[in-house]
Amino acid sequence: MPIKIISLGHRCHLGQILAFNKLRNESFPFDSIIYSFEGVIDCFENNFINFFPKTINCEKIFVGKEHPEADVDGNRLLFRCKHGAFTHHDLNNDEIINTFKRRITRLISYLSETDDEVIFLRTVMEDGEIDLLDRFIYVIKTVFPLLNFRMFLIYDNKLLPNTIVKYNEHSFIVNSCMETKDENDKTDPIRYKFLFDYLKNISTFCEFNGLEVYNENITFKNDFYKGYAILNGIFPYDINN
Repeated sequence: MPIKIISLGHRCHLGQILAFNKLRNESFPFDSIIYSFEGVIDCFENNFINFFPKTINCEKIFVGKEHPEADVDGNRLLFRCKHGAFTHHDLNNDEIINTFKRRITRLISYLSETDDEVIFLRTVMEDGEIDLLDRFIYVIKTVFPLLNFRMFLIYDNKLLPNTIVKYNEHSFIVNSCMETKDENDKTDPIRYKFLFDYLKNISTFCEFNGLEVYNENITFKNDFYKGYAILNGIFPYDINN
């Protein structure tokens, strides 16, 4: 039975790394946006009703003319919603909206119908995301009752070693000791290599064994940089939108 890996964000670099490792050959809605874990859960729980901003409001954030996505004045487009932000996509373009809608439909249809074993991967945006794992699992089991899945939640903390620990039956905590320096830090194609080397050697969930069990005395948290990928201290959410 094949294993399918799906990115749940929190931003675009995880989708890029999956592509580098030849583990992503189609697009899903969280591949290239900034999105909170609570927002991901809300999307699955409420059929993506809050995925887009309620009002399409384009903000221009100065990033300098050398930034690859800057306009002639050195500004980058930013569209904030209740749970995240769109920084690579112009939401004033109807075709962009329709592309995301197709990705949403593709994801829901796949998770509703597949017999594959599915691995969800997510890099942590806020330290406390570990506390949302039980809710995420409950929602996925409720919405997709036949889905056989596991969740891997990835922290970046150079003070801890590279490790994968079993949190519960459906989820695992990963620590990467690699350091993300700032919001312009380029995606490293070998980032999380130890994790992908492990996953590439797994052909079925029955082979998830020999891993250390989660210990509450170990504190998993990100390094100082949260990875919002937005300059000038702009918070990625607009809770009213």
